[in-house]
Amino acid sequence: VLSTASGVRKALNERHRRYQEAAAVLTAPPTESRMVVLRPSQPLGVGRATRDREKLERACDLGYEDGRTFLRGQ
Repeated sequence: VLSTASGVRKALNERHRRYQEAAAVLTAPPTESRMVVLRPSQPLGVGRATRDREKLERACDLGYEDGRTFLRGQ
């Protein structure tokens, strides 16, 4: 159990670094790669701790529709 707690602590302490690394790749992807970044077309109105089912369903529906819109454009 102690090792699990220290693993979680380590992951939380390094989370910002991994986020920054991922953001850098998205901003300037390697030249040998092809990358598509999909983002919500409007604010989702939810956070990490949102439990409001209607808000969560609206956010999921938006993601679904944004994905369909993207695929129709391909």
